Amino acid sequence: MDSSVHIDAGKKTLRPGRKKICESCVPPGSCLRPWPGMRAFPMEILHNPRCTKSRETLALIEAAGKDVKVIEYLKEPPSEKELAEILLKLGMKAEDLVRKGEDLYKEKYKGKTLTEKQWIAVLADNPVLIERPIVISGKKAVLGRPPENVKKLL
Repeated sequence: MDSSVHIDAGKKTLRPGRKKICESCVPPGSCLRPWPGMRAFPMEILHNPRCTKSRETLALIEAAGKDVKVIEYLKEPPSEKELAEILLKLGMKAEDLVRKGEDLYKEKYKGKTLTEKQWIAVLADNPVLIERPIVISGKKAVLGRPPENVKKLL
């Protein structure tokens, strides 16, 4: 079982790619096995609680009775590697995921021609520029704009 998509009840949610270590092994963490109380989440949402569309998308998931791991991506931004994986699941280019209405975009990036890798770095360094919400389920992901897009994963 991959511990990067699990949560220990009562403890902080783990980000994708982060591992909780087993403390009973010698040396501690050498096995990276799941620990008691973990449960898998079939879905993840990169969420901004201040965003109406993000709240509506999360509400649709919860109304469908799905367990979802909520990742407040402004507090816990995805790495470049995680963004690249998300973009593959979305079937999108990094530039298409940029919030072009943001002042930061207009001031620093509007009209610039960047490579895919450069755009991914920009998004990782400036998560406010990531379009939201993004819902991930297994090997697929959707952008929750409009929120009804999430129904493709339910």
